[in-house]
Amino acid sequence: MVQTLELVPAPPLQDYIRCYNLRQFDTKGEEMRKAIPAVPGMFLSFWLSAAPVHLVTGDKITPVNVRERQLLGMQSGYIGHLAFSGRYQLLGIEFKGGGFHRIFGLPAREITDELLEGDAVLGSRMGQLQEQFQAAGSYQELKELADSFFLDALFKNQTAGDLRIDKVLHHISDAKAPIDIEWLAEQANMSLRSFEQKFTEQVGLTPKLYSRILRFNHALALKIAMPEKKWTTIAHTCGYYDQMHFIKDFKTFAGSTPNIFLRQLPAPKEEIVVRS
Repeated sequence: MVQTLELVPAPPLQDYIRCYNLRQFDTKGEEMRKAIPAVPGMFLSFWLSAAPVHLVTGDKITPVNVRERQLLGMQSGYIGHLAFSGRYQLLGIEFKGGGFHRIFGLPAREITDELLEGDAVLGSRMGQLQEQFQAAGSYQELKELADSFFLDALFKNQTAGDLRIDKVLHHISDAKAPIDIEWLAEQANMSLRSFEQKFTEQVGLTPKLYSRILRFNHALALKIAMPEKKWTTIAHTCGYYDQMHFIKDFKTFAGSTPNIFLRQLPAPKEEIVVRS
């Protein structure tokens, strides 16, 4: 069982960071696998324990350097899974679409489909921040450290990004289904070409692809939360035209059909507690 504490960031950060996830688990001698499908956000991981982690991509197995902070960019497709064996404590920063760019002022498109060492992108501050996290005496202190760091970065990069893209991202998230891209460009008061370029720079994906991945993740989350629901019902709920379009998206973003994906890589059981 994965014990997860979701810490809600300070109000000025909530449009850009969904939460800080503090996860603890012990595989008790077994291997636990966590799939990495296409996701509509970016993740920065601080490994607070040194148990081994491996990235499995097809037949290739690559050790993850848990002594470094890992930055996972937007993923446009399925890349594999992480394999765990041991006792773990992990702090994950879950950025919303466009959030990483707005906070750090760095083009998200350059990190798309990458798993990078965070220090190489964000500098030595990451190592110092991890030391502070590890010395924290409570989850509240940990949250305050994270808030302080990301608020400082946000205020230093106040001119980063285009607020019109933020507005459009809210439209896409509220819809949870693909929206006409020309209509989105009109809402942003931008030409279609300029809108797509700006969106891709800030978010890391084209608006159409981002919208599709958001819908796919919504469908997957519904199935995990309510496993008794049939895929056909979930596909209809999420606005797919038919089962064929749903399966096509699933193969693109998860690497296999829905039933095979969950049978081969079932989601780890997780107990989640949310704290403000």
